[in-house]
Amino acid sequence: WAISMPDEDAGGWTEDSELQRKKLHDKWLATELGTPPYQFDWGEVVSEYDAKGVSSAIIVVYDH
Repeated sequence: WAISMPDEDAGGWTEDSELQRKKLHDKWLATELGTPPYQFDWGEVVSEYDAKGVSSAIIVVYDH
């Protein structure tokens, strides 16, 4: 699996490119884990877009 995003150092970053990253995260998770929600006995995996920080991430949350 290869994810190709604009080169952020070359000024290629935009909010739209970050939203595209979120879509790629969602697609990758669906391929690897199936249909969301991704909840397990040990915790959960989520794909989030933070509008305030203008960033996307895959987050793994472990239950205590």
